[in-house]
Amino acid sequence: MCNGININDLLKLKYANIDGDEIHFYRSKTLHTSKEKKEIEALLTPEMKQIIEKWGNSEKNPNNFVFPFLTGNETPLEQKKRIQDITRRINKHVKKIGDKLGIEKEENIIHDAALAPEWISKIIQKNISNE
Repeated sequence: MCNGININDLLKLKYANIDGDEIHFYRSKTLHTSKEKKEIEALLTPEMKQIIEKWGNSEKNPNNFVFPFLTGNETPLEQKKRIQDITRRINKHVKKIGDKLGIEKEENIIHDAALAPEWISKIIQKNISNE
């Protein structure tokens, strides 16, 4: 999703980041360290729209997070801990999927960040349903 968006940035997406068929955001990891802030633009595919429709906040207010894991009322520390917890949970489940598919540890390129396109390609190559 979103050119390999990491979990931190995914959870911080707000409906204001969606403009028609595009998502615009800045990478949190480099936001405060880069001299030039580079906006990421990603095409909002039909599959991504389905994910948002199924799992996103029903209230599509521009100030609301797209996904209901953060409320905006958390302190920065609470938000960080919440994102770390969700990232751990996602990585745990992705590892289980990798194990079931027989993807070796060296090939399992998931780590603290995102479902890398290479990893998703491995799943597709194994002809596994994404249900």
